[in-house]
Amino acid sequence: MIQRLNHKSKRLILLLCGHTALVLGLIGLLLPLVPTSPFMILAAACYARTSKRFYHMLITNRYFGPPILRWRAERCIEKRVKLYALALLVVTFTASGLLFAQTIGESLFVFAVAMVVMVTVACIPVCKKPAHSNTNHNTM
Repeated sequence: MIQRLNHKSKRLILLLCGHTALVLGLIGLLLPLVPTSPFMILAAACYARTSKRFYHMLITNRYFGPPILRWRAERCIEKRVKLYALALLVVTFTASGLLFAQTIGESLFVFAVAMVVMVTVACIPVCKKPAHSNTNHNTM
């Protein structure tokens, strides 16, 4: 279906996805259970294909830029960030399974989704070298 869309429609969809990811990433700064890094990386990927202005604003941001550029260059995340993400996934999916699942089937579904997401995150390589000390890591 996406192949049938014209260039302008694709650009609009990617731009909207970029804006949505950016907003979700910013929400992640305020809410500890919402991750920031994946949404910022997604926003950067969308902007790289649609808007040089938004892409440049994102990668030159002193908080979000360095992790995004590092992901693009090395395809890795810091060990601390990876462990934090996995811990939040455990807490979030455990709470969802215990508080919101009403049947065994729903609980098993939540568990299955949690395993897929956690294995995906666990498979992301850890950066071998630590990031530069002038980077603020509290935002990602």
